[in-house]
Amino acid sequence: MNGLGNGRGKRVFRLLFACNLVLLALCLIQPIRSGFFRLIIVSSLSACLIGVCFLPDRRSLRIALLGGVMTLVLGVAFLPGRTGEHPSRDAYVRALRSYISVPYVWGGENARGVDCSGIVRAAWIDAQLRLGCRTADLRLIRSAIATWWFDASAKELAAGYLGRTRVLHSAPSIRANGDAELLPGDFAVVARGVHALAYLGDGQWIEADPGLQKVVVLQTDGANQWLDSSAVFVRWRQFD
Repeated sequence: MNGLGNGRGKRVFRLLFACNLVLLALCLIQPIRSGFFRLIIVSSLSACLIGVCFLPDRRSLRIALLGGVMTLVLGVAFLPGRTGEHPSRDAYVRALRSYISVPYVWGGENARGVDCSGIVRAAWIDAQLRLGCRTADLRLIRSAIATWWFDASAKELAAGYLGRTRVLHSAPSIRANGDAELLPGDFAVVARGVHALAYLGDGQWIEADPGLQKVVVLQTDGANQWLDSSAVFVRWRQFD
């Protein structure tokens, strides 16, 4: 009877584990990154990591897996960074360009859909994660996770974003400002915080355009309403 009960318990556990994996995958695939979805992702990922530790039948494997998971979590959370590097402007611009033609999705923040502030933040997260993983710099990985966790609208990006950004200057519009005092990787918040565009250099801007419903690259002298809106120019502090 106990054997039957144990067998049924294992089947239920494996079913719940599989359902949790599916839930995690669905949350990661969909583009919207609201606080609700972030909480589900973190909760589901935690449940998966804990569940993996109890899937094997052998006690030694369970202990080894649990130890590995705890070491990984504590290492990412507390070990100091190694290199002191920051993503270069070129790396950030490449990350921005990787989103060209991605659909516009309000609240989106990945390759399946982004909005105007989403592309600015998603590319910054990507650039930090790539460099952090390549150099084993846990400080950068923590910074990328923190940027992912703390969402921000275009208006909040121009208001300092928890000390991550700073205002360079303002102008009547992007077109009126031209390239003055801007470097690739800087960005503009226009129309009093309604929209954001990132500067690629050489008179080019990238944006997730709600009218065109996709990510596009614009020329400063091109035809687009956002180029003629009042603009505040902003820089990631790590580029200072």
